[in-house]
Amino acid sequence: MPVAYLNVTISAAANSEAYWAASAYLLAQYPSLINSGIFGYVITGGSYPINSSTFAALYIGYFLAPNKPLSELVGALTPLLEYVNTTWPGQLTIIFDTYSYPDFYSWWSLAFSSDFGVGGDGLVANRFLDADALSAPQETLMQTLKEITPPGSYVDINLIAGPRLWHAVPSGGSDSIHPGWRKAYVEFGKFPLLLSICSPMLRGTSLVFRLLHITFPTIPQRRL
Repeated sequence: MPVAYLNVTISAAANSEAYWAASAYLLAQYPSLINSGIFGYVITGGSYPINSSTFAALYIGYFLAPNKPLSELVGALTPLLEYVNTTWPGQLTIIFDTYSYPDFYSWWSLAFSSDFGVGGDGLVANRFLDADALSAPQETLMQTLKEITPPGSYVDINLIAGPRLWHAVPSGGSDSIHPGWRKAYVEFGKFPLLLSICSPMLRGTSLVFRLLHITFPTIPQRRL
């Protein structure tokens, strides 16, 4: 099954209102993306240290669309990024790149370290958000993001639920997942060590510095 992939970085001055507003806007769009067959992983933080004296707001989105052409994924996300760019002009820097993979394993093999295996141990704190939560007023979503994001750190917002998960019938009839998955669209999580352990792209220097410089071979970055 082919996989279309889009990686976007949105950066701004630390704790800028434009950053929080743009993050809240994107958060509210996740149900429609998921309903269209797109999933992904988002890392976001309002004041992450780039070095010992410099902080920045940063949004990193990894979006995938299994069994869809790249044009469909780009067509779904580009209007959202253009809205952010025009609504808060000059306050955010948006860079994205795209690629197509023959299957999910090909993407996974490039994105994650081969010595990580199939998983790792970690203490995870998370919350599930359903459609009602994600349809809250923008000011409410902004305040929520501010309250849950630790100063100098980040949270994960994972687009990994939705209707296909809600109605899945596992082989053998098992239904051992938490009931919250049966109505959730996204998972808010805090994984303080996982990404730096599992991904070679994040090793060796500060998380944000490396994320700002993620590129894939032969893929030109595009700036809005």
